[in-house]
Amino acid sequence: MVVSKNLLILSFLIVFSSAVSAQTKEASFHFKDKSLSQALQEIADKYEVYLSFNPKLFRQEPTITTDIKNKKLAEALNILLQPRFEFKIIEDYVVITRAPEVKKASIPQKQVVYDTIRVEEKIVIYDTLKTHITVYDTVMIKKSKHVYDTVRIEKKVDLSNQKWKYSIYASPNVWFTNEKEHKVFKGIATGFQASYSLKNLTLNAALEYNFLLRNIQYTTSEMKTDTRIDTLSTYYIVEDGERVPVYITDTTRTQYESIQNIDRADNAQRISMALSLGYVVKRGKISMEVSGGLLYARVFRDEEKGSNTVKDNDAVTTQNQPYQLDASLDLRIYFNTFRESKLYAAPYLQYGISNNSTFKRYAAGLRLGIIF
Repeated sequence: MVVSKNLLILSFLIVFSSAVSAQTKEASFHFKDKSLSQALQEIADKYEVYLSFNPKLFRQEPTITTDIKNKKLAEALNILLQPRFEFKIIEDYVVITRAPEVKKASIPQKQVVYDTIRVEEKIVIYDTLKTHITVYDTVMIKKSKHVYDTVRIEKKVDLSNQKWKYSIYASPNVWFTNEKEHKVFKGIATGFQASYSLKNLTLNAALEYNFLLRNIQYTTSEMKTDTRIDTLSTYYIVEDGERVPVYITDTTRTQYESIQNIDRADNAQRISMALSLGYVVKRGKISMEVSGGLLYARVFRDEEKGSNTVKDNDAVTTQNQPYQLDASLDLRIYFNTFRESKLYAAPYLQYGISNNSTFKRYAAGLRLGIIF
């Protein structure tokens, strides 16, 4: 057993020494119009090594003409094979393969460094156990994640997480009263609105000033009587020793109709507060908000309080009841998506529901608003 073990060690040393001598040996070559496989075989014979490669590997390679002087095995192989092929020298064997395609250089990335790692590998060669220990000072990971405080800066303001929104608006509107004549008021309003958003629901509160104007035209008719007294003659009588004149007169009464055309302006001013609940509907880039609520208003009229203007049997009446309560419904249309829009248009309807209002009325208008 001892003899066989010594023989194995001796044979291993002989093979190892021959492989080392082949790699350190220097030689010169002259190739003229030779195929690559022939040139490689001459090099293998010279350095006493064996070649291992696919027979189809060099079929389309052109012939070579070159001189190699005083080169070691690895250097000679590099001259013939690089860069299209690569090789590995394993003891007294040379394994030749096609080199992988060269990839485009990637942009260097920040590398993550971890602590020192110790790798231990046990290899069994015949009846000898060898332990290879490799220690790496650092391990570098090429693929890394980068976290930045700011990824992108945009001029457009992102309102996706904004709960509160504020807007100002102007609104042309028309009011229809229940009076027999001159039913229409034309108005212009301006207001401020605050909205709180919760998913698709919004709670809106608004303060509005509205100026309303109408033109009143009608004709009045009145019968008037004029009385004229004419003196025809005069005579005197004596009473208690004094002369007293006596007049003889003729009285004439004339009756006529007085017609007067009335043309005047009647205006009203309203300050109102409104609360409404809305629901947002989205269809692609179109967003609409439907909302309904109540509006409480204080009305100021230019006509005298409690006065009536009479035309025949019709009366234009101003009542001294200035507080009003309305029900409102509006449809707000955003010119972009709901969270990003800064402009909107909102047609609306209002109906007076209080019994003690200045006049029963219906209203329609259009709000044009800016969100800030």
